[in-house]
Amino acid sequence: MADQEYENKSVVKRKLQQGDYSLKKFNGRSVVWSKFTQVVDDKDNYTNYVACNKCIILFCFKHGSSGTSTLARHADRCFNSNCKV
Repeated sequence: MADQEYENKSVVKRKLQQGDYSLKKFNGRSVVWSKFTQVVDDKDNYTNYVACNKCIILFCFKHGSSGTSTLARHADRCFNSNCKV
């Protein structure tokens, strides 16, 4: 996990496209988790990124220290507009 803390979004996006990383549903307390998916590595470890289920934009998110306000704002705009996949 330590190496993943320093990976930028372009590296994570490339790893997702190559199949090195995948998306996994996260069952958090916030309703925002119905609209976002956690990025996990090939060993099913959480990374510090989540992806919007509609447009697949990546957001930095570290469990335990990040809030969901930014994710909620994006979801409100994306799911209530013509945000493209």
